Parts: sequence; structure tokens; C-alpha cells
Amino acid sequence: MDAVEAINKDEKIQAFMAGIPEYIRSKFVPSVFAKDSVVAKKDAQTDHAYLVLKGLLRVVAEFEDGNHYLFAQIKPFSFVSDLEALSEQTVNAVTVVAAEDSVLLRMDIRDFIRFLKTDHGFLLLVSGSLAKKMFQRSVEMGAGLYKAGLQKVILYLLKRCQEEAPDPRKPLILNQTRPVIASEIGISVKTLNRSLQKLKQAGRIHIARGKIQITEKQYGDLLLQSQESPSSSIRPGGSGS
Repeated sequence: MDAVEAINKDEKIQAFMAGIPEYIRSKFVPSVFAKDSVVAKKDAQTDHAYLVLKGLLRVVAEFEDGNHYLFAQIKPFSFVSDLEALSEQTVNAVTVVAAEDSVLLRMDIRDFIRFLKTDHGFLLLVSGSLAKKMFQRSVEMGAGLYKAGLQKVILYLLKRCQEEAPDPRKPLILNQTRPVIASEIGISVKTLNRSLQKLKQAGRIHIARGKIQITEKQYGDLLLQSQESPSSSIRPGGSGS
């Protein structure tokens, strides 16, 4: 099934698009981005705005030391380059990559800005979407400032377990590399490795061939640990005291 077919057969997409005037919808062009492909490159010319319909994008900060850190995700029915358009900037503020195969709608940035200026409903839709993204990120950043590295790792592992619950018969295996996990959490690889080693020694996770594995019981142990004080020690076979 091609991108156009996928869009036309998805009821949620059709319901969302119905809220956008047809003369604006007609300017959008379906675009497919394979996993790990770049949607927008930091400091490059902003040529297009995008609307995410399917998949997931990552917003990545690039630093002079060569490190890359994930600091946001863009989910369906959110826009890309909305910040640049609303502020009428000509270059991309961040790098955006596809975290998985994704279907987007592309529009020339000049048309996008024109519609923001002339259609009040479209302006509200785009600015509201941006506000939600910024609010959620502010909440996450504020909460993260008060969590130690180990707590951040535990919360990340719990989130992954909640997204894909461990099978009682076999453990959940995380296929992400350590650098990717560290960037998602916002800590160094060194801190991640140290935290994982503590959890492994306490029996909260298994590590086989470099892959993190979590059983259903270990998920329960991690959940209990997340409710403990960040300063609590981890003891094998139970939650920290």
C-alpha cells in the first residue's frame, strides 16, 4: 500500500484532515521517510513544513564535540518546522530524523507561512500543536532535573516495558544501542553503563550479548524501585531501603 492509500484508509487521519480547509490540504504532498532518514537538518535552509501522519520523529541536538542528544519526539498530527514558520526564520533550528518509517505531508514553507497569516483556524491549529509539544517538553525537562542518573534509567526501562509488556514466558529484549538509549534519557553513556551494572548486580535486569533483558518479575522490581527515594541503595532481590 502506498502513502496516499494509507492516508485515505485511515479514519483518524481523515478526521484530523477534515479540520483543515481543502484549499490548504491541496498544497500538502505525501512524503515517506524511511527509518533514520533526515527530515530537517540543523542550520540548513528551511524549504518545507511537514505534518506527521504516521510514524515517529526524533528531534536531535548536535553539539560541537560531535555528540547527539535526543531532546524531543514528534508524534502523529504534529508539525515540523512550525517554530521556524511562526517566527519567520529561514534556517532549521534543529535536526529532525525519522525514528521509524513515517508518512508525512510536505508543504512549501512559503505557502505554509502565507496560510498562517491568512487563515485564523490554521494558525490556531499549528500554534496549538507547537504549544503542546513545548509544554510537554518543559514538564519532562523540569522533572528530569531532579532525578539522578539511575532513576532516569529505571524510568526509561519502565516506559519501555509499558510500551511492550514482557511476556511471562520470555524476557523483553531492548535492541537499542547504549548511545541511543543514553541520548533518549539525556545522560552520558558512562552514566548509563554504571546504572545498568548496578541494576544487573541487583538482579533487576539481565544483560546478554550486550542487550538489556527484563522479565515480568524484574519489571515489578523496577516499578517498586522507582517509588523509592533516589538516595536509596539497591539490594539484590528486593527494593532499596
